[in-house]
Amino acid sequence: MTISVPDDVADQLEAIPARQVSAYVTDALRRRRASDDIRAALFAAGHRDYDYDPEGAARRLANGRVSSEVREAAIARLAESTGRSVDDVRADLDRQAIR
Repeated sequence: MTISVPDDVADQLEAIPARQVSAYVTDALRRRRASDDIRAALFAAGHRDYDYDPEGAARRLANGRVSSEVREAAIARLAESTGRSVDDVRADLDRQAIR
């Protein structure tokens, strides 16, 4: 397989030992796929991407609570896409909400 990448990416790949480039690219693509799956699950749960805006985020959080049904559906989808249990995903999200 042959791919073309911008010079800055090529420089990063050239810094990796030749025998490890395929593993590095494979890991990067798998992480990207997991990230895309999580982003899709969050989108399905009513979350949107926003520019960095802490004050606006606080307003949206106060005004945009999702229903428990939508939250549980998103948690189930996240658990499935990450291979984790629903209880673990829920516990992580609850811990993050407290912070």
